[in-house]
This record gives sequence, C-alpha cells and structure tokens, in this order.
Amino acid sequence: MGNLDDGTTVIVDNIVPSVDPDTSTSLTNFFSYCGNIKGLEISDIDDNGTVQAIVTFEKRTALNTALILTGTKINDRKINIEIAPEGVVALGPVADIHSEYEGEEPSDFEDRSQTSVIAGMMSAGFDLKEGALSKAIDFDSN
Repeated sequence: MGNLDDGTTVIVDNIVPSVDPDTSTSLTNFFSYCGNIKGLEISDIDDNGTVQAIVTFEKRTALNTALILTGTKINDRKINIEIAPEGVVALGPVADIHSEYEGEEPSDFEDRSQTSVIAGMMSAGFDLKEGALSKAIDFDSN
C-alpha cells in the first residue's frame, strides 16, 4: 500500500470492516469531514478481524483534524489514527459519497476550523471520543 509521502497521510488501525455501506464508503464518509481525500487504501482483514487504512488528504489541515479523531468509534470499535511514516501515500480510489451530505460537499469542510468540523460530526451522529471537541478548540486557539 502507498507510495511517495506528501505530509498529508494518516494510517488508521483497528477498523472493523463494514458490510452496509462498504468499508471504503464508510471511511470516505467519516474522513471527508476533515477535508478532501486524494486517496484511500484498505488492507486485507488481519487475524483480529480488523483492517488498516491509509488515507491521503489534499491539505495538511485535514490531516490535523483527522488526528483529533483518534479514539473515535467506527462500527463500535475505537480506531487509532497516526501520521503515516515518510514515503507512504494512499493511491487507491475514493468512494463517491457526495449525495450523503444533503447540500454540502466535502470541499465545504476543507477550510473550516477544527472546532466547526468536530461539532458538525457530533451533530451528524458520529460517536467521537470524549475530549475531541476540547482538543479541536485548543488546536484552533493556537
């Protein structure tokens, strides 16, 4: 998985594969709140029944927002999000999820503050980790 590093890539661990919608669509929907996604790659299922994903964003601000989301639950399991090692970039296709935004496109989230993005995800029903909003507020004030 991956190719050249551009400083906008995260690795996501401990993901339970989705059936409806599929894992790629679920992850695209989740991470599109952070900003535009350039690439997404998902590993095969491991011995623990989980997969790993590599997500590459268009902008560094999206990566910063994604890092705040580590510990958030997707499919009832807390995910871990870390900056990808140098040299890793997701080249895989990104699911088309534009219809799920009810008037807002993923690019509308790109230039929002982290606080606004996290608050939007909470109001959309995502099970974010405790403290995500306060981390976003701290990030925005620095």
